[in-house]
Amino acid sequence: MKWKASLFAAVATLVASAASAQSPVFFVKIGPTYAWRSVNRPELESDGMTAFGGGGGVRIGNGRIAFQPEILVTGKGTSRDNDVGETRLRIEYIEVPMLAHLTLGRHGKFAPFLVAGPVVGLEMRCRAQFVEGNSRDEVGCDLSTDATFDRNKVDILAAGGLGLGYSVGGGRQLGLEARYTHGLRNISDNDDDPGFEIRNRSVSVFLSYSFPLDPGM
Repeated sequence: MKWKASLFAAVATLVASAASAQSPVFFVKIGPTYAWRSVNRPELESDGMTAFGGGGGVRIGNGRIAFQPEILVTGKGTSRDNDVGETRLRIEYIEVPMLAHLTLGRHGKFAPFLVAGPVVGLEMRCRAQFVEGNSRDEVGCDLSTDATFDRNKVDILAAGGLGLGYSVGGGRQLGLEARYTHGLRNISDNDDDPGFEIRNRSVSVFLSYSFPLDPGM
């Protein structure tokens, strides 16, 4: 998994550089993500599911436009009904959004904003769950079942969202954000069926808390 180590090293270097930049603002965020998958085979369509996730990042820039790298853990699950119950496929990703953050002016303590940019997703864990009444069986996705598929472990996405920040003093801020993430890469890696396409889609709502290293900024 050399690519994972390289990506984590790059992110760590980026965050360390941000810490030395002028007046960086750090933040943590948490919230639900509703995810579904777009497929080009109607017989393989599934319903979306909701999972909680979160993470953090840093905002670099003192003007209206800032650079905002993040590290998030997100769960993306889908479900399909079968003859005896329900089959669920849950994939957890570490996502690294590299976003532009645009503040749309300030109105008292409120500051609306927009975010947009590319996202790299790394599959961290994948589980298939079979539900029959009160019974649940769960297996790893590397065990081939009719619920799983061969996957590219790296996903490329684009994200865009809007939100509202509320100042609580000392440069600290509470935030509420709605974000849509659109998968650009076909995550199917089935050599026997190269025409099969499946892409991640999700909508997230995040509650965040941001704070500067220098409280007097």
